[in-house]
Amino acid sequence: CAFLALLVILGMFQVHGVVLDGLCGGIRGIIGHGFWFAAPALLWASWVLVFCREKRPTGRLWCLGLLPVVGGAFLHVVLGPTHTTLVVSQLWREGLQGVGGGVISGSLGVLFTAGFSAIGAGAIFLLAFLALFAGTMYAFYSCGTMLMVAQCAQASRDRGVNPIFIYGFFGGVVYI
Repeated sequence: CAFLALLVILGMFQVHGVVLDGLCGGIRGIIGHGFWFAAPALLWASWVLVFCREKRPTGRLWCLGLLPVVGGAFLHVVLGPTHTTLVVSQLWREGLQGVGGGVISGSLGVLFTAGFSAIGAGAIFLLAFLALFAGTMYAFYSCGTMLMVAQCAQASRDRGVNPIFIYGFFGGVVYI
């Protein structure tokens, strides 16, 4: 994930190469405006995979994977063209040019705009984006708690202090 994020970041800064152009062109064609959310989501996913050693980080990774798609759909509704057709080649072209949401995000944007109006679709995608973002923020909390427990164990071993006192002190810091 970190390597893919590095490649996407290079593509954001207009560095050209066969692999970079293919990867970034594919992401732009599929999720359009969501391309700008792809690199942070990939970096965040690599951080979750490396540092969060819990049983199942699957939910957080799904939230991270859907952030660029939902973000691209929201930006397609807000900034994109106002057509109501689902022509894949047109959506792909708009995603590559940076004026639309691409095939997946643009299709979601067109379908939700047709079903709920532009304001309703924008509100739905904004709420979905915030919900997915909140689901991924839990990763910071869980990793912070894991690091706090390790620090508490080390401090209680080094200083001979009751681990409950140390855990309470560091717990207050994490919750603030």
